[in-house]
Amino acid sequence: FIRCLADKALTFALFDQLARDFNGDLFVPENHEHAVVTDAHLHLLRDLLAGVASASQEPLFLWAYDFSVVPIGLVSSMYELFYRQEVDDPETSTYYTPPELVEYVLADLLRAEILDRAPRVCDPACGSGIFLVEAYRRIVRHEAASTSERLSTERLRHLLLDRIAGCDINESAVQLAAFSLYIAFLNYQTPQDIRQAGPLPPLICRGDEAPAPLIVGDAFSATRVETEGEALGSARLPWARNGFGVIVGNPPWSEPRGEAKSLGERWAIRHRLPVGDRSPSQLFLWRVLDLLADDGVATLLVSAKVLFNVRTKSLAFRHEWLTAARVERVVNFSQVRRDFFEKAVSP
Repeated sequence: FIRCLADKALTFALFDQLARDFNGDLFVPENHEHAVVTDAHLHLLRDLLAGVASASQEPLFLWAYDFSVVPIGLVSSMYELFYRQEVDDPETSTYYTPPELVEYVLADLLRAEILDRAPRVCDPACGSGIFLVEAYRRIVRHEAASTSERLSTERLRHLLLDRIAGCDINESAVQLAAFSLYIAFLNYQTPQDIRQAGPLPPLICRGDEAPAPLIVGDAFSATRVETEGEALGSARLPWARNGFGVIVGNPPWSEPRGEAKSLGERWAIRHRLPVGDRSPSQLFLWRVLDLLADDGVATLLVSAKVLFNVRTKSLAFRHEWLTAARVERVVNFSQVRRDFFEKAVSP
């Protein structure tokens, strides 16, 4: 690849071939890249991969690393790092969920008796997909243990397309979620399996095409069978209402500061649902009840204020929400919040 980057025509020929071989959403051709990317850009990448030192860069020794194993948190942490550098307002920035917290949540949520139901797992604010990747891995391991045999590529594909669902308003995050899920999917196959299986399945839903697991959109948009989407001026989600056996995630915590109401706030008003302090945590807790199957289970990482705020609207939220939901467990991470989120302020 280092030699390839020395020739722009060869580089783009390689990308075109990768797009034909893998398809899906992994190597999506972008026609404008041919005009925008120059030899200088490619030489910069070549020097980076070769570990060449420069005036602003110490020598890198990438040859010493084994990239055959990609840790679950690597893509998410890289995304967070670069995304936060582009965002001026830290309140609107993205914070990925540490793998230890993901493991803790899913170990309790995706128990054998739950996985025996073959639930569809949804993260309504999936970010770069760390919950979905680990959920997929647990589904695959459970399926393999149940059948006592290695799963075929066809079965692995079926589990990916039919048992995983995610949504996020950030398109870049959804693209990274697709990338991470592809890595997990390919990890269970041999190179020969991959060659024989043909192109990867699309994972990101695009317009009127066939439904795919991942959606760029707002979780408060109308689902396929809801009718308020047009009134709210929002795209519809290709989800069936009350269709998810499991919902999990770490939705946004930051309360909006502008006067304009978010789609979630307008959704709550239309449904006459009490929400205190414009809390995204309270909004997502309501939305989860709306998206769960009747026998579904969910775990969300939310602000501790959801349970401790004593203002009138938050009291009203707790009264109505706790009447509508059956709470099995509450874990308070307030005292260890900085162990998981270095710059955490709120409990």
